[in-house]
Amino acid sequence: MLTNGTELNMKNKVDQKGMSGKIFFLIFLFLFSGSNASYGREVSRMELEKVTDLIMSPGCNYVYTLTNCPSPQADQMRELVKDRIKKGESTEEILSYFEDVYGLKILAQPSKKGFYFIAWWFPYFLIL
Repeated sequence: MLTNGTELNMKNKVDQKGMSGKIFFLIFLFLFSGSNASYGREVSRMELEKVTDLIMSPGCNYVYTLTNCPSPQADQMRELVKDRIKKGESTEEILSYFEDVYGLKILAQPSKKGFYFIAWWFPYFLIL
């Protein structure tokens, strides 16, 4: 027969083992819960330029695309594009973000929707 002291010691050991398992699980969960497999991957230069060729650089007065602009602001914007690609965002999502922040002038190509589509193609229809 176990005495109350021995019984309490055994119960404390069982509780400590259960607690250390819970702590290990929480640490594991904390370390790996927010990880995304695509976030850690490298972005190729070609993949980055595919997107940065479509964005005009405010640092170069919207004359050059992000790919060709040597300004520090363009460097920061290229890093932002790279981070968004790493997170798995599509080209359209990235362009939409920059359009929301800077307006339509940030796009190297006009929007293919509504008035902008008509305004872009109307001169060609006049020639025909």
